[in-house]
Amino acid sequence: MLALCRPPYRVLPQAWLLAVAVALGVFGVPSGVQAGYGPFEWGESLRAVTKKLGKIRVAPRTDAEPVLFEAKVLRAERDEKVRLARLKKKPAADIRRLSRAKPSKARLSAHFYWVELGPLDAKVVLHFLDERLTGAEVGVLFAASDREAAGELLDLLAEKYGPAKRRRGADAPNAPIVDVFEAPGTDIEAYQQPATGGQSGFLRLVYHGREQKERVDAYLKSLAERAAALEEARRSKGPSPEEREAARKAALRQHL
Repeated sequence: MLALCRPPYRVLPQAWLLAVAVALGVFGVPSGVQAGYGPFEWGESLRAVTKKLGKIRVAPRTDAEPVLFEAKVLRAERDEKVRLARLKKKPAADIRRLSRAKPSKARLSAHFYWVELGPLDAKVVLHFLDERLTGAEVGVLFAASDREAAGELLDLLAEKYGPAKRRRGADAPNAPIVDVFEAPGTDIEAYQQPATGGQSGFLRLVYHGREQKERVDAYLKSLAERAAALEEARRSKGPSPEEREAARKAALRQHL
């Protein structure tokens, strides 16, 4: 039993274990099938994912950090066009048109849905680049009375992927830790915050398609570079030391 549940856990109903296995994607990956999360393959389209979820209600997660960052950069680029148009004294109609224009189409998106893992409720967030699945997160809040059920999730991960490859965090009782697992084409991180002192515990399982994460990271890097370029363009650039010295001498020459 992993960190969240040190005492022996109760034997849970087989149907519950099946539901957990489906939700966490811990079934074996069939030979020749691309790795992914649960029933979804990395790179699978948003439309196909939604179809597989059937009647489960799926909603956009607009507050996901990468989504928010991209939206901020795209808005800033739209606003920069407006600023330049004003500097160039473009016609008012052109400035209004640019101001009302929508930012460029976003490439990043996230969508979430809820699942029941026995006594626990879990929020599943799926991440997409160009509407292709790149990663997933499973977040679970649990009370101290449910730590056995939370520990069972970690046991299922260890049964599927073997012992954690690495562990991060303080080596102290009730300290938060992160276990890192590996699978074909997939990296998994299990963030664990035990329930202590009357406070709820938290378990967050993060799945990344290895190749997909490289593409997402490259895109996020390009966004950061674009944001830096915008900031530099907006920064007021005073005259250089050489220009100030030339202006000083020119002012003196006027009186000579």
